[in-house]
Amino acid sequence: MSNAYHTKYRPVNFETVRGQSQACKTLQTVLDKGTSQAFLLEGPSGTGKTTLARISAIYAGCERADISDVDAATNSGVEDTRRLQDVMAYRPIGGGEKRAIVIDECHGLSQKAWDTLLKSIEEPHEHVLWFFCTTNGAKVPKTIRTRCTRVTLNLLNDNELAKVLARVISKEKLDVSDSVLDVIIREAHGSARQALVNLAAAENCTTAKEAAKALHTMLESDPTIDLCRFLLKPGSWPKAMAIVAQFGEQPNYEGIRIVVCNYMGKVIQGAKSDDAAAHALGILENFASPYNTSEGSAPFMLSLGRSILAE
Repeated sequence: MSNAYHTKYRPVNFETVRGQSQACKTLQTVLDKGTSQAFLLEGPSGTGKTTLARISAIYAGCERADISDVDAATNSGVEDTRRLQDVMAYRPIGGGEKRAIVIDECHGLSQKAWDTLLKSIEEPHEHVLWFFCTTNGAKVPKTIRTRCTRVTLNLLNDNELAKVLARVISKEKLDVSDSVLDVIIREAHGSARQALVNLAAAENCTTAKEAAKALHTMLESDPTIDLCRFLLKPGSWPKAMAIVAQFGEQPNYEGIRIVVCNYMGKVIQGAKSDDAAAHALGILENFASPYNTSEGSAPFMLSLGRSILAE
Protein backbone atom coordinates (compact mmCIF):
# COMPACT_ATOMS: atom_id res chain seq x y z
CA MET A 1 0.00 0.00 0.00
CA SER A 2 1.25 3.47 -0.87
CA ASN A 3 2.37 5.70 1.98
CA ALA A 4 1.31 8.83 0.10
CA TYR A 5 -1.31 10.58 2.22
CA HIS A 6 -3.84 10.91 -0.59
CA THR A 7 -3.87 7.11 -1.09
CA LYS A 8 -3.18 6.02 2.49
CA TYR A 9 -6.14 8.06 3.77
CA ARG A 10 -8.48 7.61 0.84
CA PRO A 11 -12.06 7.37 2.21
CA VAL A 12 -13.28 3.77 2.49
CA ASN A 13 -16.98 4.39 3.12
CA PHE A 14 -19.59 7.13 2.77
CA GLU A 15 -19.09 8.24 6.38
CA THR A 16 -15.45 9.21 5.80
CA VAL A 17 -16.10 11.26 2.65
CA ARG A 18 -15.86 15.01 3.30
CA GLY A 19 -17.60 17.81 1.45
CA GLN A 20 -19.80 15.65 -0.80
CA SER A 21 -22.81 14.94 1.43
CA GLN A 22 -25.41 15.37 -1.31
CA ALA A 23 -23.53 13.08 -3.69
CA CYS A 24 -23.21 10.43 -0.97
CA LYS A 25 -26.89 10.69 -0.10
CA THR A 26 -27.94 10.32 -3.74
CA LEU A 27 -25.76 7.27 -4.29
CA GLN A 28 -26.88 5.54 -1.09
CA THR A 29 -30.56 6.20 -1.81
CA VAL A 30 -30.44 4.90 -5.37
CA LEU A 31 -28.34 1.85 -4.44
CA ASP A 32 -30.65 1.01 -1.53
CA LYS A 33 -33.70 1.18 -3.79
CA GLY A 34 -31.94 -0.57 -6.67
CA THR A 35 -33.47 1.85 -9.17
CA SER A 36 -30.33 2.28 -11.27
CA GLN A 37 -27.28 0.26 -12.30
CA ALA A 38 -25.47 3.03 -14.18
CA PHE A 39 -24.05 6.19 -12.62
CA LEU A 40 -22.40 9.27 -14.09
CA LEU A 41 -20.17 11.07 -11.56
CA GLU A 42 -19.23 14.58 -12.69
CA GLY A 43 -16.91 17.09 -11.06
CA PRO A 44 -13.50 18.78 -11.00
CA SER A 45 -10.30 16.81 -10.72
CA GLY A 46 -9.38 15.68 -7.20
CA THR A 47 -12.87 15.82 -5.70
CA GLY A 48 -13.31 12.06 -5.24
CA LYS A 49 -15.24 10.73 -8.24
CA THR A 50 -13.44 7.40 -8.60
CA THR A 51 -13.21 7.01 -4.83
CA LEU A 52 -16.97 7.43 -4.48
CA ALA A 53 -17.53 5.02 -7.35
CA ARG A 54 -15.48 2.33 -5.57
CA ILE A 55 -17.21 3.03 -2.24
CA SER A 56 -20.59 2.72 -3.97
CA ALA A 57 -19.61 -0.56 -5.59
CA ILE A 58 -18.59 -2.08 -2.25
CA TYR A 59 -21.72 -0.67 -0.58
CA ALA A 60 -23.81 -2.43 -3.25
CA GLY A 61 -22.18 -5.80 -2.58
CA CYS A 62 -19.02 -5.92 -4.69
CA GLU A 63 -15.80 -7.46 -3.45
CA ARG A 64 -12.65 -5.57 -4.41
CA ALA A 65 -11.67 -8.34 -6.85
CA ASP A 66 -14.85 -7.64 -8.81
CA ILE A 67 -14.27 -3.91 -9.30
CA SER A 68 -12.58 -3.14 -12.60
CA ASP A 69 -10.91 0.28 -12.98
CA VAL A 70 -10.46 1.55 -16.52
CA ASP A 71 -8.71 4.70 -17.76
CA ALA A 72 -10.65 5.90 -20.80
CA ALA A 73 -7.65 7.96 -21.93
CA THR A 74 -5.81 4.76 -22.85
CA ASN A 75 -8.76 2.40 -23.39
CA SER A 76 -11.02 4.48 -25.58
CA GLY A 77 -11.82 2.23 -28.53
CA VAL A 78 -14.52 -0.23 -29.55
CA GLU A 79 -12.38 -3.30 -28.88
CA ASP A 80 -11.61 -2.03 -25.38
CA THR A 81 -15.29 -1.65 -24.54
CA ARG A 82 -16.14 -5.04 -26.03
CA ARG A 83 -13.55 -6.67 -23.77
CA LEU A 84 -15.18 -4.94 -20.80
CA GLN A 85 -18.57 -6.28 -21.80
CA ASP A 86 -17.18 -9.80 -22.09
CA VAL A 87 -15.70 -9.61 -18.58
CA MET A 88 -18.89 -8.20 -17.06
CA ALA A 89 -20.98 -11.03 -18.51
CA TYR A 90 -19.47 -13.42 -15.95
CA ARG A 91 -20.72 -13.72 -12.40
CA PRO A 92 -18.60 -12.22 -9.56
CA ILE A 93 -15.45 -14.16 -8.73
CA GLY A 94 -14.70 -12.61 -5.33
CA GLY A 95 -17.66 -14.03 -3.45
CA GLY A 96 -19.76 -10.85 -3.63
CA GLU A 97 -23.13 -10.21 -5.19
CA LYS A 98 -22.11 -7.69 -7.85
CA ARG A 99 -19.46 -6.77 -10.40
CA ALA A 100 -18.66 -3.12 -11.11
CA ILE A 101 -16.71 -1.25 -13.71
CA VAL A 102 -15.35 2.24 -13.00
CA ILE A 103 -14.39 4.19 -16.12
CA ASP A 104 -12.28 7.25 -15.28
CA GLU A 105 -12.34 10.33 -17.55
CA CYS A 106 -15.04 8.56 -19.55
CA HIS A 107 -15.47 11.56 -21.87
CA GLY A 108 -12.34 10.22 -23.60
CA LEU A 109 -14.27 7.26 -25.04
CA SER A 110 -14.91 7.40 -28.77
CA GLN A 111 -18.45 7.71 -30.11
CA LYS A 112 -18.26 4.16 -31.47
CA ALA A 113 -17.17 2.92 -28.05
CA TRP A 114 -20.18 4.61 -26.46
CA ASP A 115 -22.45 3.09 -29.12
CA THR A 116 -21.05 -0.34 -28.24
CA LEU A 117 -21.78 0.20 -24.53
CA LEU A 118 -25.30 1.59 -24.99
CA LYS A 119 -27.20 -1.70 -24.85
CA SER A 120 -25.17 -2.91 -21.85
CA ILE A 121 -26.05 0.28 -19.99
CA GLU A 122 -29.70 0.24 -21.02
CA GLU A 123 -30.18 -3.47 -20.26
CA PRO A 124 -27.36 -4.43 -17.86
CA HIS A 125 -26.86 -7.89 -16.41
CA GLU A 126 -28.52 -8.15 -13.00
CA HIS A 127 -25.15 -8.38 -11.24
CA VAL A 128 -23.46 -5.46 -13.07
CA LEU A 129 -22.94 -1.82 -12.01
CA TRP A 130 -21.47 0.87 -14.25
CA PHE A 131 -19.73 3.99 -12.91
CA PHE A 132 -18.66 6.67 -15.39
CA CYS A 133 -16.42 9.39 -13.93
CA THR A 134 -15.67 12.61 -15.78
CA THR A 135 -14.44 16.16 -15.39
CA ASN A 136 -16.63 17.15 -18.34
CA GLY A 137 -20.09 15.61 -18.37
CA ALA A 138 -21.09 17.71 -21.38
CA LYS A 139 -18.82 15.51 -23.50
CA VAL A 140 -20.73 12.37 -22.56
CA PRO A 141 -23.37 11.55 -25.21
CA LYS A 142 -26.93 12.41 -24.31
CA THR A 143 -28.01 8.82 -24.97
CA ILE A 144 -25.72 7.76 -22.12
CA ARG A 145 -26.44 10.66 -19.74
CA THR A 146 -30.18 10.04 -19.86
CA ARG A 147 -29.68 6.38 -18.92
CA CYS A 148 -27.48 7.10 -15.89
CA THR A 149 -28.12 8.46 -12.43
CA ARG A 150 -26.14 11.70 -12.52
CA VAL A 151 -24.17 12.70 -9.44
CA THR A 152 -22.32 16.02 -9.20
CA LEU A 153 -19.25 16.52 -7.02
CA ASN A 154 -18.01 20.00 -6.13
CA LEU A 155 -14.75 21.60 -5.09
CA LEU A 156 -14.38 21.63 -1.31
CA ASN A 157 -14.43 24.89 0.62
CA ASP A 158 -11.59 25.81 2.97
CA ASN A 159 -13.40 24.54 6.06
CA GLU A 160 -13.98 21.13 4.47
CA LEU A 161 -10.35 20.92 3.35
CA ALA A 162 -9.27 21.78 6.88
CA LYS A 163 -11.27 18.81 8.21
CA VAL A 164 -9.66 16.47 5.68
CA LEU A 165 -6.21 17.68 6.70
CA ALA A 166 -6.96 17.64 10.44
CA ARG A 167 -7.73 13.91 10.33
CA VAL A 168 -4.42 13.09 8.64
CA ILE A 169 -2.44 15.45 10.86
CA SER A 170 -3.90 13.73 13.92
CA LYS A 171 -3.29 10.21 12.60
CA GLU A 172 0.30 11.02 11.60
CA LYS A 173 0.95 13.03 14.78
CA LEU A 174 2.20 16.00 12.78
CA ASP A 175 2.86 19.49 14.13
CA VAL A 176 1.59 21.90 11.50
CA SER A 177 1.05 25.57 12.35
CA ASP A 178 -2.11 27.42 11.35
CA SER A 179 -0.15 29.68 9.00
CA VAL A 180 1.37 26.70 7.17
CA LEU A 181 -2.04 25.02 7.06
CA ASP A 182 -3.52 28.13 5.46
CA VAL A 183 -0.97 27.95 2.64
CA ILE A 184 -1.58 24.23 2.13
CA ILE A 185 -5.33 24.85 1.84
CA ARG A 186 -4.98 27.89 -0.38
CA GLU A 187 -2.79 26.06 -2.87
CA ALA A 188 -5.14 23.05 -3.01
CA HIS A 189 -7.74 25.09 -4.94
CA GLY A 190 -10.65 23.04 -3.59
CA SER A 191 -9.15 19.60 -4.27
CA ALA A 192 -8.91 17.20 -1.32
CA ARG A 193 -6.31 15.14 -3.15
CA GLN A 194 -4.15 18.19 -3.82
CA ALA A 195 -4.48 19.29 -0.19
CA LEU A 196 -3.00 15.98 0.98
CA VAL A 197 -0.23 16.14 -1.61
CA ASN A 198 0.51 19.67 -0.37
CA LEU A 199 0.57 18.46 3.25
CA ALA A 200 3.23 15.88 2.43
CA ALA A 201 5.34 18.56 0.75
CA ALA A 202 5.02 21.18 3.50
CA GLU A 203 4.56 19.20 6.74
CA ASN A 204 8.04 20.09 8.01
CA CYS A 205 7.76 23.80 7.24
CA THR A 206 7.59 26.18 10.18
CA THR A 207 6.43 29.40 8.50
CA ALA A 208 3.96 30.35 5.79
CA LYS A 209 6.79 31.71 3.66
CA GLU A 210 8.69 28.44 3.91
CA ALA A 211 5.55 26.48 3.05
CA ALA A 212 4.80 28.69 0.07
CA LYS A 213 8.32 28.14 -1.22
CA ALA A 214 8.07 24.37 -0.73
CA LEU A 215 4.73 24.19 -2.53
CA HIS A 216 5.92 26.53 -5.25
CA THR A 217 8.76 24.11 -5.95
CA MET A 218 6.46 21.09 -5.80
CA LEU A 219 3.53 22.53 -7.75
CA GLU A 220 5.71 24.13 -10.34
CA SER A 221 7.88 21.22 -11.29
CA ASP A 222 6.19 22.36 -14.45
CA PRO A 223 5.14 26.02 -14.43
CA THR A 224 1.40 25.42 -14.57
CA ILE A 225 0.59 27.55 -11.52
CA ASP A 226 2.82 30.28 -12.94
CA LEU A 227 0.68 30.16 -16.07
CA CYS A 228 -2.52 30.45 -14.01
CA ARG A 229 -1.22 33.54 -12.23
CA PHE A 230 -0.06 35.01 -15.53
CA LEU A 231 -3.50 34.54 -17.09
CA LEU A 232 -5.10 36.59 -14.33
CA LYS A 233 -2.98 39.65 -15.20
CA PRO A 234 -2.54 41.56 -18.46
CA GLY A 235 0.34 39.92 -20.32
CA SER A 236 1.89 39.51 -23.72
CA TRP A 237 1.99 36.48 -26.00
CA PRO A 238 5.83 36.30 -25.88
CA LYS A 239 5.66 36.15 -22.08
CA ALA A 240 3.13 33.32 -22.30
CA MET A 241 5.39 31.43 -24.71
CA ALA A 242 8.29 31.85 -22.30
CA ILE A 243 6.23 30.10 -19.62
CA VAL A 244 5.07 27.41 -22.04
CA ALA A 245 8.68 26.72 -23.03
CA GLN A 246 9.29 25.58 -19.46
CA PHE A 247 6.77 22.74 -19.82
CA GLY A 248 9.36 20.63 -21.62
CA GLU A 249 9.25 18.73 -24.87
CA GLN A 250 6.12 16.62 -24.28
CA PRO A 251 3.77 18.46 -21.92
CA ASN A 252 0.61 16.87 -20.57
CA TYR A 253 -1.71 19.52 -21.99
CA GLU A 254 -4.85 17.88 -20.60
CA GLY A 255 -3.29 17.81 -17.13
CA ILE A 256 -2.37 21.50 -17.48
CA ARG A 257 -5.93 22.29 -18.59
CA ILE A 258 -7.41 20.58 -15.51
CA VAL A 259 -5.09 22.50 -13.16
CA VAL A 260 -6.05 25.79 -14.84
CA CYS A 261 -9.77 24.98 -14.47
CA ASN A 262 -9.41 24.07 -10.79
CA TYR A 263 -7.35 27.19 -10.13
CA MET A 264 -9.85 29.50 -11.85
CA GLY A 265 -12.76 27.86 -10.06
CA LYS A 266 -11.15 28.68 -6.73
CA VAL A 267 -10.38 32.24 -7.85
CA ILE A 268 -14.02 32.76 -8.84
CA GLN A 269 -15.19 31.52 -5.43
CA GLY A 270 -12.99 34.08 -3.68
CA ALA A 271 -13.38 36.96 -6.12
CA LYS A 272 -13.77 40.38 -4.46
CA SER A 273 -15.43 42.10 -7.42
CA ASP A 274 -17.65 41.39 -10.41
CA ASP A 275 -14.81 42.26 -12.80
CA ALA A 276 -12.40 39.83 -11.14
CA ALA A 277 -14.99 37.04 -11.21
CA ALA A 278 -15.88 37.75 -14.85
CA HIS A 279 -12.22 37.69 -15.88
CA ALA A 280 -11.54 34.34 -14.20
CA LEU A 281 -14.83 32.97 -15.55
CA GLY A 282 -13.77 33.87 -19.08
CA ILE A 283 -10.48 31.99 -18.65
CA LEU A 284 -12.33 29.01 -17.18
CA GLU A 285 -14.63 28.93 -20.18
CA ASN A 286 -11.66 29.00 -22.57
CA PHE A 287 -10.11 25.96 -20.88
CA ALA A 288 -13.34 24.08 -20.11
CA SER A 289 -13.36 21.55 -22.96
CA PRO A 290 -11.11 18.46 -22.67
CA TYR A 291 -8.32 18.16 -25.22
CA ASN A 292 -7.97 15.47 -27.85
CA THR A 293 -4.40 14.20 -27.42
CA SER A 294 -4.14 13.42 -31.14
CA GLU A 295 -4.30 17.16 -31.86
CA GLY A 296 -1.09 17.88 -29.95
CA SER A 297 -0.64 21.43 -28.68
CA ALA A 298 -3.34 22.99 -30.89
CA PRO A 299 -6.28 22.87 -28.40
CA PHE A 300 -4.10 24.26 -25.61
CA MET A 301 -2.81 27.09 -27.80
CA LEU A 302 -6.38 27.94 -28.77
CA SER A 303 -7.40 28.16 -25.10
CA LEU A 304 -4.35 30.28 -24.35
CA GLY A 305 -4.87 32.57 -27.32
CA ARG A 306 -8.51 33.20 -26.46
CA SER A 307 -7.56 34.07 -22.89
CA ILE A 308 -4.73 36.45 -23.78
CA LEU A 309 -5.57 37.95 -27.16
CA ALA A 310 -9.37 37.96 -27.39
CA GLU A 311 -10.98 41.22 -26.45
